[in-house]
Amino acid sequence: MKMNSQMLVYARKQFCLDTNCPWEEYQKEPNKRVYLHSARLLPEAREYEGKDYFFKAIICMGQAFIMVDEKIYDWAVAYFRQIEPQWFCQFDNLRKIDYKLKEYDREIADTHLYFLPDENAPKAEPVMPCVWYEQEELLAFQGDNRFKSALCFSQTQPDVLAVAAVKEQAAGGAKMKRKQDMADMAGMAGA
Repeated sequence: MKMNSQMLVYARKQFCLDTNCPWEEYQKEPNKRVYLHSARLLPEAREYEGKDYFFKAIICMGQAFIMVDEKIYDWAVAYFRQIEPQWFCQFDNLRKIDYKLKEYDREIADTHLYFLPDENAPKAEPVMPCVWYEQEELLAFQGDNRFKSALCFSQTQPDVLAVAAVKEQAAGGAKMKRKQDMADMAGMAGA
């Protein structure tokens, strides 16, 4: 798989922001396995509603970007020195981290997989007509549980774009804003 090198730079800059890792530190040691810092929310870091920043980890291409509360910093330095980032999410490792977090009345909430695009991947043609929605148009879907996995309506991470697959008879290219039109949607993905 070949990824655009500039895209990887942007992703790593965001990982550094999200885990209180100075970009200059990353640039000095770009091949380091683990970047570990104390918890602090930086400007432009991604925020998640309802989450605190006691522990956060991002694993990408053999590197771990980790941010932990001062209360577990020494433990994290010792523990993560031994972990290979590519095996970070093995159950045994997650279990040990979860046990440590439980000492402070916290737990691992979840893990997510995200993918960066392969610039050489073949282009896929839609199997159904699609309709695109911009940020202000997405409010029409608020409260509609059919789209709760596609749109989150978060104050800290607002939805800005979505695409909906629509049934053939609804495909006239017009935006669907009325509830009865939305019934003709087969699915939606948002960002």
